[in-house]
Amino acid sequence: MSYSRWIGSTWYTFWSAQSDETENRDTAIFEICAVCSFTAKELRNDMDKCISIVKRLQENVEETELDELRIYMFRFLKDVNDEYPEEN
Repeated sequence: MSYSRWIGSTWYTFWSAQSDETENRDTAIFEICAVCSFTAKELRNDMDKCISIVKRLQENVEETELDELRIYMFRFLKDVNDEYPEEN
């Protein structure tokens, strides 16, 4: 699923498929095309750290663009939580 595309956004972000292990609520991957990717667990545990990594990798990125990216990260986490409900 795509969360943003380059047309109208700095980012092309999507839920990325993986082939080397079984996906679950922690291993689902949020891809930022041409920049990096994060697992759902990484985003859940420390989204600010993930944003700082993107900021380091993307020189000249503006805070408003990072705020936009954060929205896509939250949408991804919501979708992951819907797809893989937390077990009690």
